Amino acid sequence: LCQARAYFHISIELRLSKSAHGMEIARLQQTVQTLQDVLKFCDSTQVLKEAINMFAARKRKDDSTISPMAAAAATIQPEAEGLLRLAQDRLTAAEKDNRNVYLEDVPKPADLPEIRPQTMVKTNMPLSETMLTPRVKLFQWTAGAI
Repeated sequence: LCQARAYFHISIELRLSKSAHGMEIARLQQTVQTLQDVLKFCDSTQVLKEAINMFAARKRKDDSTISPMAAAAATIQPEAEGLLRLAQDRLTAAEKDNRNVYLEDVPKPADLPEIRPQTMVKTNMPLSETMLTPRVKLFQWTAGAI
């Protein structure tokens, strides 16, 4: 699912660049294929089916005792289905535009550049002095207990 999101995100970047319509279509095709694989896996996995059924049953009863793991597992399939619909709609529109206006070749998936991980947070920055100085004594209530 994360890989499909990455493909979809790259396709959006390519669409906004307005210069690589063929590559956008290729990334959308990768997105659709990856999401179809995810959904096929969801259908074949008994544990995931049980989590979805359990989550749906408990949600109807408004029971808040469902485990976080079951809740997370139960969201995979609906999320994949929603993203698949979105990607298929965008793919259909992009293919139509390319066929009628841009006429660009669509590269094969093997010819596309690799999606590289990005560092989202700088880790080599020191913390400021205000963040290191405690404002409240956290464990002062335990001082009298000793």
